[in-house]
Amino acid sequence: MNYPDIIAKMTLEEKAYLLSGKDFWSTRTVERLGVPSIVLLKNEGNILPLSKGAQVAVIGEFAQKARYQGAGSSVVNCTKLDNTMDVICGCALDVVGFEAGYPRSGPGNAEMQAKAVELAKKAEFVLLYLGLDEISESEGLDRAHMKLPQSQIDLLSAVSAANPNVILVLSAGSAIEMPWLDQCKAVVHGYLCGQAGAGAVLKVITGEVNPSGKLSESYPLRYEDTPPLTKPFLPPDLERKSE
Repeated sequence: MNYPDIIAKMTLEEKAYLLSGKDFWSTRTVERLGVPSIVLLKNEGNILPLSKGAQVAVIGEFAQKARYQGAGSSVVNCTKLDNTMDVICGCALDVVGFEAGYPRSGPGNAEMQAKAVELAKKAEFVLLYLGLDEISESEGLDRAHMKLPQSQIDLLSAVSAANPNVILVLSAGSAIEMPWLDQCKAVVHGYLCGQAGAGAVLKVITGEVNPSGKLSESYPLRYEDTPPLTKPFLPPDLERKSE
């Protein structure tokens, strides 16, 4: 969706605010711009949208501290950052609790995972926030694989065994492998949805808006299926030095 299309869908109040010359990039407007980019990758049994009052457990470090933008030279200073746990109170959901489940980077933590599993048992649905952290994808390096961190994969396996109604919310700026897709009922991909992305994703989960985003790239089943490995452009012993 381009900007003329977005403006055409704005309310009269939003258009008046835009023409007033004030700070247009309010959280509400940024959230509205982020919604069209959200992609619904899976919705088994029409588990989404969640009904009003649905009992949910929120699990995942990214729900507490959003992964909403890139790193390095792509970092921008936002006006106000929304995190899921800060804005979910505005949704008509019954939140039974939150657990981080995994460290943001590095190896997994057995105690954090165990707490997340126990919380998952107490709810009807699990909102599980996973993705790539800031050091997993960067302009200054090539990714050695296309997997989620092992700590997150292990958490998904353990949580889904305790509660099969897992709604996975992804945050990542590039393609990932999904061999674990059968361990969750729904997958909502927010990519890097910006400062108001948390609220935008919740609007999709609760059915306030219909996700209309499409994948901007192909998602291979395995990293080994990608062209650089099947048909390498450079000799394998020649290290890539620059972009």
